[in-house]
Amino acid sequence: MKKGKLSWYQKPFYLLNGLFAFLLLLTYSSYFISPELISWVSILALGYPFILVINLFFVVFWLIQGKRNFLTSSVIIALGYPFLLGAFQFSGNQQDVRNRKDALSVMTFNARSYTQYNREGKEGLTDAIDSFLIAESPSVLFLQENYNYHRTPNFKYPHQYIPGSERNQKFSLGILSKHKLINTEKISFGLDEGPYKHFLRADMIFNGDTFRLFCVHLMSNQFTNKDLEAINDVGNKNADEVEQSTKDLISRLRRFGSIRAQQIDVITKEIDNSPYPIILGGDFNEPPSSYPFQQVIKRLYDSFEAAGRGIAPTYRTFPIPLRIDHIFYSETTFSAWNYHVHKVDYSDHYPVSVVLIPSS
Repeated sequence: MKKGKLSWYQKPFYLLNGLFAFLLLLTYSSYFISPELISWVSILALGYPFILVINLFFVVFWLIQGKRNFLTSSVIIALGYPFLLGAFQFSGNQQDVRNRKDALSVMTFNARSYTQYNREGKEGLTDAIDSFLIAESPSVLFLQENYNYHRTPNFKYPHQYIPGSERNQKFSLGILSKHKLINTEKISFGLDEGPYKHFLRADMIFNGDTFRLFCVHLMSNQFTNKDLEAINDVGNKNADEVEQSTKDLISRLRRFGSIRAQQIDVITKEIDNSPYPIILGGDFNEPPSSYPFQQVIKRLYDSFEAAGRGIAPTYRTFPIPLRIDHIFYSETTFSAWNYHVHKVDYSDHYPVSVVLIPSS
């Protein structure tokens, strides 16, 4: 590798490489610093995939140039290797579990109220969801943004806990199970923010043992169609529109990131106090490169890291690939297999499923 002076065209790349290497290093702070203390870290977490890809580009660029400068990004990427595993997996645990009676299939799905506010082009959606769930037949289904009205899918589960929210009894989280549920409870966040002021807890009896289930929906970033249009079509907007849209979006991301940090503190206390092994699923509105996610994996295991493959984005309408819907479990109790993101357009989120098998 050459150590000599940089040519005129390499110098701008050198400066840009230093900038994005520093930004990547800053994103690691989002794992440890609560957005309650520094609200900007929640924005850095969302930008991690983009910043990582740019640093990988610089590694390749300097290797092609035959320069040792590739070490700048390489070292910083290596420092974040444990966090890279949460964003990308080369291969996941796969096995045929159809005849295993101890296999517990788990799915989480943000249904977006079955698009009850805008059903244009969505006729037959209820039947499609019914058919999808019958085909997949998860043992446990965590629902977010469920909405009880005449077009709600017919969930044929013998055990269901779907209490309404404080603001609208038709709008709800839900835990549906093929196995008996006991000790069901809405647990308050103690905050007056977001679509829910609570998350759900239920104990499930499975094969003679008790497991604690949590269904959560953390504060939404409230991306609107206007936001997405501004992001996807930024080149066709005038400077004033882009500036105002960016300011509005950043303000919301900072504020709502702080709220999610407060919500996750309540959830982790419940995890710490659980007398039973745990399965937790839901829409976190946070990627793996975030404080709330890291607080959970200090206590539970991420099913994607155990059994996922590739990048596996779950929020399908955002230009940056984001995995914000998660299923966690007690690692000492289960092993995870057959992680899958279902690429169906029933919502702005994809359903996510995994099979959990009790550890021997």
